[in-house]
Amino acid sequence: MKTNKQKITTIDEYLQKLPPQQSVALQFVRKNIHEIIPNIIEVISYQIPTFKHPESGGIIAFGAFKNHLSIFLMSKKIVPQAKEILKDFEIIGTTVHFNTNKVINKTLLKKIIQIRLKENEGRINKKKLKSILLK
Repeated sequence: MKTNKQKITTIDEYLQKLPPQQSVALQFVRKNIHEIIPNIIEVISYQIPTFKHPESGGIIAFGAFKNHLSIFLMSKKIVPQAKEILKDFEIIGTTVHFNTNKVINKTLLKKIIQIRLKENEGRINKKKLKSILLK
């Protein structure tokens, strides 16, 4: 995505700067993320649209590039589980590549988000336990 060096502050701004097909595809992903987690918080983090759960932090992010779109899984630990779910997509590191002709659907997004929430839940529980132990 060409940003003309302007800092993007909202997901709407990010999507407006994309070619129409990419914008429509990522708007579809965004809509589905909101349907899966209605209280999700949208932020721009490292210049990419990121979705955070109010209690557990970053869940998923997406981005547009010259030759593909990406979903960022945001955790190395969930990649093995995600690989099975996303076997029809290319996964590089913690990034799932797709294109405007084959967008990640709501069912797959929901499975990814559930895995990520479960991982974050474990991290939150550890933090709560640690804060209790420190008192």
